Order: sequence, then structure tokens, then C-alpha cells
Amino acid sequence: MKTLTLSPCDMAFEQKVKAKVTAKLLNISSTLARGFYRNFRIFAWAFTATFFVSLILTAYSFYNYAVYGSCDPGEPCYITALGVSIGVLEKYIVYLVVAILIASALYVVVTKLLRKSQRHSEKTNYS
Repeated sequence: MKTLTLSPCDMAFEQKVKAKVTAKLLNISSTLARGFYRNFRIFAWAFTATFFVSLILTAYSFYNYAVYGSCDPGEPCYITALGVSIGVLEKYIVYLVVAILIASALYVVVTKLLRKSQRHSEKTNYS
């Protein structure tokens, strides 16, 4: 989460993961382990991007199932999976997605502001 918000990372966790994976790779190949250790950030970002792409595709698949059901292609499909009109369902899904995006953005902004205020109060306490 800290990497996604471009905040300083908790190095202890990052070092633990890096060390454990590198140790496992050492059993296979020292060259492979060395390459992973040197390029850990690239691998971490690649896995993060893969996670979010997978999450988006999964959400899109659930959306299609909810709207169109599980009918065979080319055959008429008279009801959706939830039994709700497609137009109404699409409208509520769009509202839900927008609400989730707004809530996520607010969460990130509020946590950043709280961290800044905590740092500021710690600095004034030490002065």
C-alpha cells in the first residue's frame, strides 16, 4: 500500500520478502537469485500491476455475468443472472464503482493528511 501511495516503504518487510525469495531461488540457481535480488523493485511493480489488471478483468467478468447472465452465444437469453432489467442494473453498477473510487481516493488523502499532522506534532514535541 505504501508503494502505491508513493510513501516511504517499511524496509523491514521489503527486506524479509526479498531475503526469503532469494533464499528459495538460491536452491535453484545462484544467477537467478542474484538477478532477482538486484531487480527486486521491478518484480514487485510487475506483480502489483498484474494484480490490478487481474482485479479489473475479474470485476468486468462479474459485471458481464450480472448483466448478461450465462446464456449460450447465439441463443436468446430472456433474463439476466440477477433478474433485474439491464438498464437499471448498469446504472447501479456505475454508481457503485464511482462510489468505491471516491471512497478510495478519500481514504488515501485522509491517511496522508493524518501522517503529515502526526509528523508535524512529533517535530514540535521534540523542539
